[in-house]
Amino acid sequence: MPDIKHNLQPEKWVDLHADYLFHYTHSRISDREMAKDLVQETFLSALKAASNF
Repeated sequence: MPDIKHNLQPEKWVDLHADYLFHYTHSRISDREMAKDLVQETFLSALKAASNF
C-alpha cells in the first residue's frame, strides 16, 4: 500500500494553498488574525485526516 501522506505532499500545502485560503477566509470574516488561525487549523485538520484520503 502506498504511503498516503507522501503522495499528498503535505510539506507543499502551505506554499501551494496558504495564500488562496487566507484571502478567501479573510474576505469572509474580515478579521486578519482569525483568518490566519483558521487557515492554520485547516492545514492541521487536513494533516490529521490524511489517512482517510
